Amino acid sequence: MARWLVRLVGEQFDVEELPRWFPSGEVFAVREGEYVYLTGPALEHHKDAGEVVKVTRKALDELSAVISLLVPNYQKPTIDTSIIREDDDGCRLKHHVLEAEPGRIRIKGTATLTVKGQARPSTTMAQDLLAASKRSPHLARALALLSRSDASWPHLYVALEEVEQELRAASDAAGLCSSGERDRFRSTANNAESAGHDARHASGKFTAPRRPMTLAQAREFVRKILEAALSGHP
Repeated sequence: MARWLVRLVGEQFDVEELPRWFPSGEVFAVREGEYVYLTGPALEHHKDAGEVVKVTRKALDELSAVISLLVPNYQKPTIDTSIIREDDDGCRLKHHVLEAEPGRIRIKGTATLTVKGQARPSTTMAQDLLAASKRSPHLARALALLSRSDASWPHLYVALEEVEQELRAASDAAGLCSSGERDRFRSTANNAESAGHDARHASGKFTAPRRPMTLAQAREFVRKILEAALSGHP
C-alpha cells in the first residue's frame, strides 16, 4: 500500500518513544531498522510533499506534547524534511536532508503496566490523553503551553487557568491538588521576589510565599493536574 514516510531526527532516547506511545492512529510511528518514521492516513490526504511536511510537523507537536506528560526529560525530535514516498509495489523515492541536534546525555527509566487476566488495551495511555485533549480547546491549549521547552511562570499559570476553565472549578475544589499547593503555586507566580523577571506582577505588589516553588516544581505541579484532567479521574 502506498504511503508517506517522514523520518524522525533526534536522539534515540526521544525518537524511540513515538512508536511506543503512538503505534496506530491518523498519524503514527513505525520503526524500520535503525530509523523511526511518522506515517498514517492523515498524510495520505495530501499529494504535495510540502503539505505532508506541514501536517507532520503539527502532528509531531501534538504527539510530543502528550509524551512530555509521561516521560521526564523528553525532547521533541525534528523531522527530515526530505521525505519518502513509497508506492504500492514497495518502491521508494527518497532524498536525505539531515538536521543536526545539540548533544545531550540523559538517563531514562521505564515502567510496564501488566494487568493479570486482562487483555492488553487497544490504545496506549498517550493515545487516550491525546484524544481527550482534542475534545477540549482548554486542555489542548494547556498541553501546548506546558510542553514548551521555554515554559515560564506565565505559561504555567495560564495552563492552570485553562485546566480550571475546563473543570469549571478551582483545581483544589476538583480534588486534583490541595488548597495549600494551589496557593503556593499562585503566590510564587505572582511574586517578583520569588518568580523573578517572569513574575506575573510588579515587584512589591504581592507578599512572597513562605516556601516558594521552583520553576521545576511548578511545572510538575501543573503537569500532574493536567494529566489528571485529561485522564478524566481526579
